[in-house]
Parts: sequence; C-alpha cells; structure tokens
Amino acid sequence: MKLNQAYKWLGISEDATEQEIEYQFEKWIKKHNAIINGQANNDEFDMESITRAYETIKRHQQYKPEPTKGSESIKKKLSHFFYYYKLHSIAVLLFLLILFWGIQAVIDHQENQKKLASLPRIHVEVMFFGSFIPSSLTTEKDVETTLEENILERFPSWKRVNAIYSYSPLKVTTQSDIGIQQKSAVQLATEKPDMYIMDLKYFEAYVSSGMFYPLDKISSVSLAEKRKLHFSQTQTTDTEHLYGVELTDTSLFTGIPFQENTKLIAAIRKDAKNVNQALDLIMEFSD
Repeated sequence: MKLNQAYKWLGISEDATEQEIEYQFEKWIKKHNAIINGQANNDEFDMESITRAYETIKRHQQYKPEPTKGSESIKKKLSHFFYYYKLHSIAVLLFLLILFWGIQAVIDHQENQKKLASLPRIHVEVMFFGSFIPSSLTTEKDVETTLEENILERFPSWKRVNAIYSYSPLKVTTQSDIGIQQKSAVQLATEKPDMYIMDLKYFEAYVSSGMFYPLDKISSVSLAEKRKLHFSQTQTTDTEHLYGVELTDTSLFTGIPFQENTKLIAAIRKDAKNVNQALDLIMEFSD
C-alpha cells in the first residue's frame, strides 16, 4: 500500500503527529469491536485495509531519515530569521546609542575646554578645608563665591582666582559624618591647590606629613606682631620651619559665618604652581 493511500484509509492528514495516528487507529479498533459485538453497522467496514494502512505509516515513520537543515520547514526558517534579525537590530541600536553618547561627550569636552581656554588664567587656587563654617548656614558654592570676591577685592590686577571649600567635620557622630569626612579626605588627596586654609587641628594633623611649603622667606619679624606663626618639624627633618600663618578675623572671611573659637591657618602646598601669588595673599591679609 502506498503511503498516501494509507493516510486516506486511516482517515488522517499526511502531517498528522504520532499521537494523532495512534488515537485514530484506536478509534477504528473500537468500531471494529463494536461491529463484532453487534453494537454497530458494518457499512462496508474493512478493518484489514485499515490495519495495513496503520502498519505502512508506522514502517515509514520507523525508517524515516532524520530531517536535515535543508529540509526545515519555511515556518521554522522564518522564525529563526526574525529572531536573529531582532537580535541584530537591538545590537545595532545599542551601538548607535553608545556611538552617539561618545560623540556627544567628546563634543561637550571640547566645548568645555574652549570655554576654559577663553577664561583668564588662575592666579591662585585656595582650598578651605575643615569644619569652621557650619554646613547648615550656607552652601559650599556660596562660601567659594564669597571667598573669591574677597580675594579679588584686595588684588584687582588678578582676573581670576579659584576657591574650593571642603567641609570635613572634626567630630564624627553619625554615618553621614563618616561619609562627608571620607569625601573630604579624597578631595584633599586629589585636588592640587596652591594653598590651604585649615582649622588649627587639621593643620596640626597634616603639617608633619611634609605636604606644606616652608614659609621661612616671609619676614617673621613683620608678621609676629600681628599674627601667630606656626612652626613645626616634619617626618623627614628635625629642623623647625615656618609652615602656617593664622588669618583668623581678617577681611578674607568677610561675610562668612564661623564656628566659635575657630583658628584658621594658611599654608602653601609643597608643589604649588603659584607660590609667589600664594605668598602675596598671605602677606596681604596679614596686614
């Protein structure tokens, strides 16, 4: 019996599954049993041909070769095509977005560099480090702007100065204090200002590390009458040098609220780029 005839005898389509074939054959067996028991009409029922058809289909399935890649159905091929097309489309979209962001970042950086290049050079950069200004009374930006204005008022020939205020609490009582202190420590390690103005306790903590420039060239006699000078040794030398000058209650801090009993010490960074301007600033506000 030919295969297409076998499917017709069994009453199923040629793409029927194995479960459908078994189910249909069981139906014919039940009908055959019903006819034998007189529970159904014969109606020219040919169980022998149906059985041969079933066996033909089963033999075909048993020896049917495994489908090759070339014999996959069109539906499966289309499914694979759209799946990989979707993946490739997403990958291309992500690549274009990353490329756009990268180009935009380069453009923004170039614009920022042009803007900075057009500004006057920085005559001196000062970092104000400590807890002498209550963080609840003013913002860092307000402090920095006021300090810059106070410096430029005394040095009208300077076109630009840069002030950095880094609040660092001396007493750590909360998790927030720990986070702020860690942030300020990182800022102190990474920023490279020309000079620092610190709480006395912070100055005493850092002076021995050798991070400050010796101020011996400043006339100690002229300053001693008005300002307290701070001499110290470092970890690498036994000789005392002048490293700090107290600038508390000077016009440098006009308009800025202080903590009570604050002592502010000015010091110059050891590898400062603008040492002379930093010295001029200390001398000017010491008068």
